[in-house]
Amino acid sequence: MPRLRRLIDPDPVRRTLELSDEAFISSYLPAGWSSWTHPGTETSYELRFGRADRLGDGIVDTCLGLLERTVGHYYEASTPGWCAADKREEMRLKEMRYFVVLGPGRDPEGEDEKSLTRESTQEATLEAARVCGFMSVMPLWEEGEPTLYCYELHLDESVRG
Repeated sequence: MPRLRRLIDPDPVRRTLELSDEAFISSYLPAGWSSWTHPGTETSYELRFGRADRLGDGIVDTCLGLLERTVGHYYEASTPGWCAADKREEMRLKEMRYFVVLGPGRDPEGEDEKSLTRESTQEATLEAARVCGFMSVMPLWEEGEPTLYCYELHLDESVRG
């Protein structure tokens, strides 16, 4: 079967990397993907998706802080240790894409797109304060198979359950 798949699309990883965020969403995500209600608390969450270069600095800082709180102790115990600058650089790889979980809060009026960037500093600050989880993914080849590799998946304690 993999051989037949390659005849149809010889490089699905390259093709997927070249997709715009909107094309990625329409190709791979089901309808209704952009919201989730916590079954235990009935709290509604908004999901955003986008390339690493579309993440505002505030969102990256918040995601980095969440990562450090959830698994920083594992990095500290490892041989290279924790280096926020190295992790930030990895988080900004151009091929990386993000699903960001935003908690309850008021979006600026008229905001209805699922982008990860905002025009004004105030909008970006409001959104970064709502970040309560993220998942970073990258299309790549793994053992000869096209794969959507999950690099990080971190949720604030309030979202887990």
